[in-house]
Amino acid sequence: MRPGDEAVATVLAALGNALVQTGRVDLSWVHPLPPWSLSIDALQLLVSLVKHLQPAHILEFGSGVSTQVLAIEVELLEGFTKGMATIIVREINTK
Repeated sequence: MRPGDEAVATVLAALGNALVQTGRVDLSWVHPLPPWSLSIDALQLLVSLVKHLQPAHILEFGSGVSTQVLAIEVELLEGFTKGMATIIVREINTK
């Protein structure tokens, strides 16, 4: 076994499980979606991935909706300390 093989296998298993569970993620509260945001099924997949992988950190570059969905759903995870999700907004001046 090569270094990292176990981690890759863990992620692939979580991805497979997340794909199966995607349709069961209730995001009915996320309507209406702005035209620039991720589709509802993409948001469901993100939430499902977080539930299966339970990462220690999430670095997310989004348009707003995906950031809010992830912050809210992360706080719903079992064992997660309420108020631990922090959203840091950094605007980039492109002028």
